Amino acid sequence: MVVVVVGGKVVTVTAGARSEYRLDPLGYQSGKSLIDVVVVDCSGAKAVVVEILVELFSEAV
Repeated sequence: MVVVVVGGKVVTVTAGARSEYRLDPLGYQSGKSLIDVVVVDCSGAKAVVVEILVELFSEAV
């Protein structure tokens, strides 16, 4: 699964073959708050999807 949690809220959940827990692996910030937790799928495509979603969320804020 790919689960993106920003500010304690789940932004998206998608299917994936493998996942790995990291703290703010993409280095994105939402205002002054770092992304709390990102579960990133090991496939490049899923990582790109997460990256885009995080960008859109950050811009929306």
